[in-house]
Amino acid sequence: MFIGKKSGDEVKYVLTEMISTLNHRGPDGAGVWVDQSSRFGMAHARLSINDLTEAGAQPMISRCKRYVISFNGEIYNHISLREKLGSRVGGIPWVGHSDTETLLELFSVLGVDRALNEIKGMFSIVLYDVLDNAIYLIRDRIGEKPLYWGAQNGRFFCASELKSIIRSPLFKGEINRDALELYTNYGYVPSPYSIYADLQKLPPGCYLKFKVTDIDSGITPKLTRYWDLVAISKLKKKEMSEKSFTHISGEVEERLRNAVSSQLMSDVPLGAFLSGGVDSSLIVALMQQESPNPIKTFTIGSCDKAYNEAEHAREVAKFIGTDHTELYISEKEMLDVLPGISDVYCEPFADSSQIPTMMVSELAKTKVSVALSGDGADEIFGGYNRYLEGYALWKATQSIHGSLRRSGARIIEALPPKFIDLLFSRLGPMLPAKFRVRNPGDKAHKLAGALLADTLDEYYSSLVCHWGADSNIFVSGRQDFSFGSSFSDFSGFDPREIMMVTDAITYLPDDIMTKVDRAAMAYGLEVRAPFLDHELVELSLGIPLKFKISGNCGKVVLRDILYKHVPKALIERPKTGFGIPLAEWLRGPLREWAHYCLDDERIRQQGLFDPHMVRKAWEEHLQGKRNNSQKLWNIICFQAWMEGKDFG
Repeated sequence: MFIGKKSGDEVKYVLTEMISTLNHRGPDGAGVWVDQSSRFGMAHARLSINDLTEAGAQPMISRCKRYVISFNGEIYNHISLREKLGSRVGGIPWVGHSDTETLLELFSVLGVDRALNEIKGMFSIVLYDVLDNAIYLIRDRIGEKPLYWGAQNGRFFCASELKSIIRSPLFKGEINRDALELYTNYGYVPSPYSIYADLQKLPPGCYLKFKVTDIDSGITPKLTRYWDLVAISKLKKKEMSEKSFTHISGEVEERLRNAVSSQLMSDVPLGAFLSGGVDSSLIVALMQQESPNPIKTFTIGSCDKAYNEAEHAREVAKFIGTDHTELYISEKEMLDVLPGISDVYCEPFADSSQIPTMMVSELAKTKVSVALSGDGADEIFGGYNRYLEGYALWKATQSIHGSLRRSGARIIEALPPKFIDLLFSRLGPMLPAKFRVRNPGDKAHKLAGALLADTLDEYYSSLVCHWGADSNIFVSGRQDFSFGSSFSDFSGFDPREIMMVTDAITYLPDDIMTKVDRAAMAYGLEVRAPFLDHELVELSLGIPLKFKISGNCGKVVLRDILYKHVPKALIERPKTGFGIPLAEWLRGPLREWAHYCLDDERIRQQGLFDPHMVRKAWEEHLQGKRNNSQKLWNIICFQAWMEGKDFG
């Protein structure tokens, strides 16, 4: 979407340039619509999923001619919404069967606020109300689909990806230092920031409303939050406190089954990612029960056995009866993906699991255009280790005097991770099973950070913040990494519930869903996440914590459901996770490239990072004194992005 200073040719030219960068998101067609009288226009790159005919083409104008829409995503309940709309006096003479047409008529009949309460799905929407000369920018409740916006020099830009805006010769990019600080510490840029000073991400569950004339007068668009996960979590907390585990398990299964069923809607081939863990196995099991034919499942296997779960996924697929495809990839093949990452993730992004995510997306696209995933279950049902063993250890240490905890942390930090790894390998047969973990040295150093924490905020930050507020990595000396809701806002909540809600409003949309959306759309693949059905999320927020976490076991209620469909023995095993050996790569095949990115002179010329701090972290890592791989990877990915970006 673009608002220019002049009507007509400038708007059309800029929109054509902008949409040309998004062909990967919509390889099946493109359209441009311009309102000559208001200097406003929108463009759309189409990935045809429902209604492959021209009746589903966008931008689309409503039957009443009042609304124009450009829409990215899927509305899963659009058939039932059509039935509701069709029951009105006179009915609606539908032109096609796309969810875009359904959305338009829903907005026409109900208005924006009531319509948003009715729809279920993932979406980013630009809606133009011709009658009121009003523009709405709308993002889905969880943040599955992206939407960037901003104004500069009397012009307004909006797009699904930053590269589309940067392509315009009328936009001049300048790095937002606040966003850079957040990115450097977390490995992603959180909403509402973007890496550019004049652009923002629209937060999940929100819409902006403004008029074209507001741009001329400098009026800031009004932000409305139509769905608030934090507020809902507070309302739902006591709602299910009296219900039994059996009742809750049945309700979750019914809601999840409905979510899966609704997300199987497609006019193109559809499949699923399968890792063999709880989340993806449950989604695949429910999908297969809905399908008369074997569903297509996809797994990427690693040639490094320490990072490989493909064998487990194969056994799950065999039991469920799917049409399974797996691809084993070598270290070289994974490294070959790296040069294109800064283009796929058009602002700095440093979650290294982006590499296997891109590869499984490419694999799936060879046979399907839509894939379901198990994303979101960890945040809403309690799956991350920081809610489990990590929290239990931190809680246990709180009874120890602060000076003793700090002394213990210093002792652990003085031991190189490799030494701790060697020690655990020697003691392995004598250790209890729960202590036989991968990379014990890295985990011990994380524990050291937790030992230094006196509050829940400090504990959580020690796990999710890579550099930490005391490292002073920036030349400016400014270091304020806080964002999101304060933990003090959650009176009466268990600390683990607070961490889960915090992850759901920050890490989930800005890391996990960013990773999946960009990786999949790079290959023209749409990924859907049934666990993020907003009614299921709302239900989960009311479930007592004891039905999510029991001891050191997370996602208890999901396991209960899964084991009705898949034998427990196929699932219950030490979780490996498909990662990459980043620490080893930086000391090995990536060493030369990393050294180039972290070069003192390069860092000094940029004037952003303290070259001394960067060099110290790099030398510690190379010498094996510390595993600084994630700290360094954040800076390396930023440097790669800086080198590949194009300001027009």
